[in-house]
Amino acid sequence: MKILILQRIAQTDKWTIGKLYDNDGAEICNTLELGWQNNRREVSCIPIGTYKCTTTDEGGKYPVIRVLNVPDRDGIKIHIGNYLTQIKGCILVGTGYVITQEVPAIMNSEKAYQKLLSVIGQEKAFFLTIASPEYPKIAS
Repeated sequence: MKILILQRIAQTDKWTIGKLYDNDGAEICNTLELGWQNNRREVSCIPIGTYKCTTTDEGGKYPVIRVLNVPDRDGIKIHIGNYLTQIKGCILVGTGYVITQEVPAIMNSEKAYQKLLSVIGQEKAFFLTIASPEYPKIAS
Protein backbone atom coordinates (compact mmCIF):
# COMPACT_ATOMS: atom_id res chain seq x y z
CA MET A 1 0.00 0.00 0.00
CA LYS A 2 1.29 3.49 -0.83
CA ILE A 3 2.48 5.83 1.89
CA LEU A 4 2.18 9.59 1.44
CA ILE A 5 3.95 12.02 3.77
CA LEU A 6 2.56 15.38 4.82
CA GLN A 7 5.38 17.58 6.11
CA ARG A 8 4.00 20.59 7.93
CA ILE A 9 6.22 23.62 7.34
CA ALA A 10 4.60 26.59 9.14
CA GLN A 11 1.83 26.97 11.68
CA THR A 12 -0.09 29.45 13.80
CA ASP A 13 -3.01 28.72 16.10
CA LYS A 14 -5.28 29.51 13.11
CA TRP A 15 -3.59 27.77 10.15
CA THR A 16 -1.03 25.17 9.10
CA ILE A 17 0.70 24.88 5.74
CA GLY A 18 2.66 21.95 4.45
CA LYS A 19 3.78 19.84 1.52
CA LEU A 20 2.59 16.40 0.52
CA TYR A 21 5.15 13.89 -0.81
CA ASP A 22 4.98 10.38 -2.19
CA ASN A 23 7.02 7.65 -0.53
CA ASP A 24 9.90 8.30 -2.97
CA GLY A 25 10.16 11.89 -1.74
CA ALA A 26 8.64 13.49 -4.84
CA GLU A 27 6.48 16.51 -4.05
CA ILE A 28 2.82 16.08 -4.95
CA CYS A 29 1.30 19.36 -3.78
CA ASN A 30 0.95 21.93 -1.00
CA THR A 31 -1.51 21.59 1.86
CA LEU A 32 -3.58 23.92 4.01
CA GLU A 33 -5.10 22.96 7.35
CA LEU A 34 -6.47 24.65 10.42
CA GLY A 35 -4.05 25.41 13.26
CA TRP A 36 -3.41 23.07 16.16
CA GLN A 37 -6.18 23.36 18.75
CA ASN A 38 -5.54 20.18 20.75
CA ASN A 39 -7.38 18.01 18.20
CA ARG A 40 -10.72 19.69 18.92
CA ARG A 41 -13.41 18.77 16.41
CA GLU A 42 -13.97 21.19 13.54
CA VAL A 43 -11.36 23.74 14.73
CA SER A 44 -8.05 21.84 14.76
CA CYS A 45 -5.74 20.09 12.34
CA ILE A 46 -5.30 16.40 13.09
CA PRO A 47 -2.48 15.06 15.28
CA ILE A 48 0.88 13.91 13.97
CA GLY A 49 0.69 10.21 13.15
CA THR A 50 -0.05 7.67 10.44
CA TYR A 51 -3.60 7.22 9.19
CA LYS A 52 -5.22 4.90 6.71
CA CYS A 53 -6.98 6.74 3.91
CA THR A 54 -9.55 5.42 1.46
CA THR A 55 -10.98 6.74 -1.76
CA THR A 56 -14.66 6.29 -2.44
CA ASP A 57 -16.84 7.18 -5.38
CA GLU A 58 -19.77 9.08 -3.93
CA GLY A 59 -21.22 10.26 -7.22
CA GLY A 60 -19.32 13.54 -7.43
CA LYS A 61 -16.87 14.73 -10.06
CA TYR A 62 -13.94 13.11 -8.20
CA PRO A 63 -13.50 10.28 -5.71
CA VAL A 64 -13.59 11.36 -2.06
CA ILE A 65 -10.46 10.80 0.05
CA ARG A 66 -11.30 10.00 3.68
CA VAL A 67 -8.75 10.03 6.51
CA LEU A 68 -9.67 7.25 8.94
CA ASN A 69 -9.01 6.43 12.59
CA VAL A 70 -8.11 9.93 13.74
CA PRO A 71 -8.41 9.81 17.55
CA ASP A 72 -11.71 11.31 18.76
CA ARG A 73 -12.53 12.58 15.24
CA ASP A 74 -14.46 11.49 12.18
CA GLY A 75 -15.48 12.91 8.83
CA ILE A 76 -11.94 14.08 7.97
CA LYS A 77 -11.21 14.36 4.25
CA ILE A 78 -8.53 15.55 1.88
CA HIS A 79 -10.41 17.73 -0.58
CA ILE A 80 -10.61 20.62 -3.00
CA GLY A 81 -10.94 24.12 -1.57
CA ASN A 82 -9.09 27.40 -1.26
CA TYR A 83 -9.86 28.95 2.12
CA LEU A 84 -9.74 27.98 5.78
CA THR A 85 -13.46 28.73 5.98
CA GLN A 86 -14.03 25.70 3.72
CA ILE A 87 -12.64 23.18 6.19
CA LYS A 88 -13.53 21.82 9.61
CA GLY A 89 -10.42 19.81 10.39
CA CYS A 90 -9.83 18.53 6.85
CA ILE A 91 -6.83 18.97 4.55
CA LEU A 92 -6.97 21.15 1.43
CA VAL A 93 -4.54 20.60 -1.44
CA GLY A 94 -3.19 23.10 -3.96
CA THR A 95 -0.21 24.14 -6.05
CA GLY A 96 0.76 27.27 -4.12
CA TYR A 97 -0.31 29.84 -1.55
CA VAL A 98 -1.48 33.41 -1.46
CA ILE A 99 -1.56 35.41 1.75
CA THR A 100 -4.46 37.76 2.34
CA GLN A 101 -4.82 39.66 5.59
CA GLU A 102 -2.08 37.46 7.09
CA VAL A 103 -4.09 34.30 6.39
CA PRO A 104 -2.99 31.80 3.72
CA ALA A 105 -5.24 30.53 0.97
CA ILE A 106 -4.30 27.71 -1.39
CA MET A 107 -4.35 28.00 -5.18
CA ASN A 108 -5.21 25.62 -8.03
CA SER A 109 -6.83 23.13 -5.69
CA GLU A 110 -8.63 21.12 -8.35
CA LYS A 111 -5.42 20.69 -10.36
CA ALA A 112 -3.56 19.51 -7.24
CA TYR A 113 -6.38 17.10 -6.33
CA GLN A 114 -6.25 15.59 -9.82
CA LYS A 115 -2.48 15.10 -9.41
CA LEU A 116 -3.00 13.49 -5.99
CA LEU A 117 -5.57 11.09 -7.46
CA SER A 118 -3.13 10.17 -10.24
CA VAL A 119 -0.43 9.40 -7.63
CA ILE A 120 -2.85 7.22 -5.68
CA GLY A 121 -3.80 5.49 -8.94
CA GLN A 122 -6.14 2.51 -8.91
CA GLU A 123 -5.49 1.70 -5.27
CA LYS A 124 -8.50 2.46 -3.09
CA ALA A 125 -6.44 2.85 0.08
CA PHE A 126 -3.11 4.32 1.21
CA PHE A 127 -1.41 5.51 4.37
CA LEU A 128 -0.88 9.17 5.21
CA THR A 129 1.94 9.97 7.61
CA ILE A 130 1.85 13.43 9.12
CA ALA A 131 5.50 13.95 9.96
CA SER A 132 6.93 15.53 13.06
CA PRO A 133 6.88 19.27 12.66
CA GLU A 134 10.01 20.97 11.49
CA TYR A 135 8.58 24.45 11.35
CA PRO A 136 8.66 27.58 13.41
CA LYS A 137 5.63 28.50 15.46
CA ILE A 138 4.41 31.85 14.15
CA ALA A 139 2.60 34.21 16.48
CA SER A 140 -0.81 35.10 15.10
